Amino acid sequence: MTNDLQLLALYENRKLIITLNYRIHGDVCGFSPSYVYAVANDLYPIFQAVHIPEENMIDPYYDCYRISESDISEVLNYIDAEWLENRLYSFYDLETHFGGRGQRGKLITILRYAYLDERFDETLWAKMMEWAPSEAKSIVRDLAEWEI
Repeated sequence: MTNDLQLLALYENRKLIITLNYRIHGDVCGFSPSYVYAVANDLYPIFQAVHIPEENMIDPYYDCYRISESDISEVLNYIDAEWLENRLYSFYDLETHFGGRGQRGKLITILRYAYLDERFDETLWAKMMEWAPSEAKSIVRDLAEWEI
């Protein structure tokens, strides 16, 4: 077994431990809903991460996430900059900006993670949901067990 395969096996094992722990114990296990959602959906948990390359403090599973830190930063930095200027967008506007319908699943996952971590305000989320596909409406609700 190569090192890459071993790392992926460890990554999947860690993912299973975190999600099962949350399913059994809920919030008292010490993991936030946003963190569990990120881990369960192979999204780099940027809000909970310690990533300091110059001090060699990097998540050992950094390259295992399907949705990378740069993907998340690109979306959330854009939304944050626009939000601070009071420019709010519908989901479809954001989808168009970030590459169209082919990026919908990734965009929903990133936005869902931000919502679960209580980023931005209700005005932003309400505006985003005014014009959104039905699958994007799931962004603004509590974490459900089937999502993890």
